Amino acid sequence: MKIFRYTLVLLTLTIWSCKKVAPKVDYVILKGDIKNVMGSELRINSIKRFTKTINIKDTGSVIDTLYIEEGLYSISFEKKTSVNVYMMHGDVISFTADAKDYYKTLIFHGDNSGINNFYVAKAQALKDFRKNAQEIYLLEEGEFEQKIKTFQDDLETKLDQVASISEALRTAEKRAINYNRIENKDMYESFHGYYSKNETFKASEGFKKEVEELDLNNTEDFFFSSDYYLLVSSRLSKEAYEIGKRDSISYEFAELEQASKLENKAIGNQIMFDNVRIQLATTYDKESFLDKFMGLSTNDEHKQKIQDLYNELGILDVGKPSPKFVNYENYAGGTSSLDDLKGKFVYIDVWATWCKPCIYEIPFLEEIENQYRGKGIEFVSISVDNNKDHQVWKNMIAEKEMTGLQLFADKNFNSDFIKAYKINGIPQFILLDNEGNIVQANAPRPSEKKLIELFNEYGI
Repeated sequence: MKIFRYTLVLLTLTIWSCKKVAPKVDYVILKGDIKNVMGSELRINSIKRFTKTINIKDTGSVIDTLYIEEGLYSISFEKKTSVNVYMMHGDVISFTADAKDYYKTLIFHGDNSGINNFYVAKAQALKDFRKNAQEIYLLEEGEFEQKIKTFQDDLETKLDQVASISEALRTAEKRAINYNRIENKDMYESFHGYYSKNETFKASEGFKKEVEELDLNNTEDFFFSSDYYLLVSSRLSKEAYEIGKRDSISYEFAELEQASKLENKAIGNQIMFDNVRIQLATTYDKESFLDKFMGLSTNDEHKQKIQDLYNELGILDVGKPSPKFVNYENYAGGTSSLDDLKGKFVYIDVWATWCKPCIYEIPFLEEIENQYRGKGIEFVSISVDNNKDHQVWKNMIAEKEMTGLQLFADKNFNSDFIKAYKINGIPQFILLDNEGNIVQANAPRPSEKKLIELFNEYGI
């Protein structure tokens, strides 16, 4: 009997030791085929600020291995085209699309295709909603609430039709859809006032109650739902604005203070990190801003990244030689480089045809150009439009009769000049002296009176 037991144990151990243990998979494979694209790129992002740029081959094929946490990410094909995608370890996420219209042609295949095709439909629905923004936000409160509730119900119906997803994911997405409705309520007061040309418009207290009573400390929803993220950020921004007015302190500093007071430190730290990451390059007193962040954040990884960014930004200090652009296409013909402009002050406008705040500045810029023509300053507009919008750029210059030096950046937002200036949003204006050194990396806009004061200060 003992011999039998010994033999049985030995046999079991032998079988166990011969059994192959599958290695733990900690990656996702992303692959796709895109029609009508000639060498471009797409970007993967998350609310936790994971980011990766993937090249699209001239054939339109895409393939990459992503070592990422499981969860919800965003794929941006272009600045104006972004779709959520849910990814789990071991997934092979496949898609096909036509660059002429990503929203209408993007189809996911294989793993998680059900939920990811829902996200395509959701993105298209949100795009259509924004197209009708003026009509929707002009509605009175009751009609507006019904409109956004119907929009929410339609999305939830589409979500309920998606099979083969966990109930946890379905529930999380339903909360995200609800946050989108609340986010629209949060924007109602400002947009209704804007479209109705009633700057003093105030929504009723009952209407605003749901937004004002929202819990700002839900970690799971913050890192899943971009609308919840925006709701938290918007509340802190409004509070910072009021504190700044009351106490005469910088809005950026007040915003850090408000974020640091959140009960949920993970959320507070992320908001502070995101704000400083974007604002540091354009803040006048970078050192004080850095010190403030370092004193309030409790996230060591964030602190190190911001310290590294601060060190990099030293090249943009006043008096430092400007990063250069070389051989940018000139609308008037040929190419132009920054070195061509030595001997003159240079006021640079970084813009794009799709950017409404950029277009708003054009008449003011034209007025300034006329006022300072022949006074030793060159006005340069650098478009960061995608290559496919090259003709749109040329058409807009002709239609608006734009003057000054009109240039087209070689690689849109990925151009070396744009990246060197850490430009995350446009328009951005830059002033250089007549030796090519930086006066201000984030100069006043043409619509601001401070611009003329700056010109006067430097004897322009």
